[in-house]
Amino acid sequence: MQQSPIDKNMMIMLGTKGVNWVTENCGETFKAMDQGRPVTEIEFHPTERNWFLAAAWTLCEDFDGEPCKKYKEVFVTRDLGETWTLLEDYVFQFSWAYVNDPTSEVPKERILITHDPTHKGHQKLHGWSEKLQVSYSDDFFKSAKVLAKSGNKFLLTSYFLFVVIAPNDGAEGVSLSVADPTDKTYILRSVNLPIKKLLEHSYTILDTSEHSVFLHVNHDGDQSRFGNIYVSDSKGLNYSLSLKANVRDVSGQCDFERLQGLDGIYLANIYEKQALATFQKRGMEEIPYQRGGSKKVSEIADKNGSKGKKSSEAADKSVTRTIEDFKRTVVSFNKGGSWSPLAPPKKDSAGERIVCDTDEICSLHLHSISNQVFGPFYSSANSLGVILGTGNVGAHLSNKPDEVNTYLSRDGGLTWNEVTLK
Repeated sequence: MQQSPIDKNMMIMLGTKGVNWVTENCGETFKAMDQGRPVTEIEFHPTERNWFLAAAWTLCEDFDGEPCKKYKEVFVTRDLGETWTLLEDYVFQFSWAYVNDPTSEVPKERILITHDPTHKGHQKLHGWSEKLQVSYSDDFFKSAKVLAKSGNKFLLTSYFLFVVIAPNDGAEGVSLSVADPTDKTYILRSVNLPIKKLLEHSYTILDTSEHSVFLHVNHDGDQSRFGNIYVSDSKGLNYSLSLKANVRDVSGQCDFERLQGLDGIYLANIYEKQALATFQKRGMEEIPYQRGGSKKVSEIADKNGSKGKKSSEAADKSVTRTIEDFKRTVVSFNKGGSWSPLAPPKKDSAGERIVCDTDEICSLHLHSISNQVFGPFYSSANSLGVILGTGNVGAHLSNKPDEVNTYLSRDGGLTWNEVTLK
């Protein structure tokens, strides 16, 4: 189901057999939109209520007497699905390019696509290809202009248009270019990163909401679990290193979150520098590690109730660790200029004091998008400074349910309280 950004009473429901449904009155009535094929994607126009783009894959029965070729086609409707017009085939990405800005020179008809102009064979979905290109049209592809040869992916935001370009000389890595999305004639410029010797395998645009770019660059290959975060100037061209070893998953999602409603505050998870170096040296194998964490005062007190050393049952034991056991949470209050650990709460939800049983830095750590069990922290622009998340106090972020609690901040991440018992 997708809701119109213009009319909140209108929703489109994609079917599985080629028939889709639209309601213009919050579900009181529906009408069918028979596009002819199962639609896999749909995108509403940002200002025109009845305009939207839709994508569908070819079916073998479409090729009567010809070899079957599977590829993605993109269609447009300007009358809420009554009629459809084929725009282009072998399409990888598509988007309306109009930016709802009074200064924009871009016409409302402009559409951006990434496609394969060779139109040969089955459409491949994985890997970088020098054969692809990013193009745009202002007349529904009666004519088109090539924006970037070897352009493989693009991302359009309110302030930036990014294009990832594959090398065409057999070299490894990809490059990133940026343009002003409000210019009628896009002018792509290569971004300038401070580290030139590392390969740039993939990019993740983390945030552009404050007129600059937080960019995660994966320098170590498709299966890498970390990358560096860079922050740009106001034009998105020149970047400086903000944070190393930011946690990512293999799909490119990164442990990086912006606090909604307050400018300049970001949280991220990183891998501990020393541990990461050890795993890289050993090929990401398991290594022995001394267990450490946090304890309540009662858990490390002797029988007389005085504070002292841990009992033998709570003593550190040598255990096997993987790189996932060495995550830490850091926060920036100055738009990525500097990062510091989260200040741990002094007491738990029952009022009992918490102390760490480790010689390492003891701080609060929160789960983020890379974890499949515990959800990322939550903030809302309507509740200024309030953050809710799950995690633990200790040297590193724990994945053990009996060590994970819920934590709340009311001052934008400056101080935290535990709000549930284990």
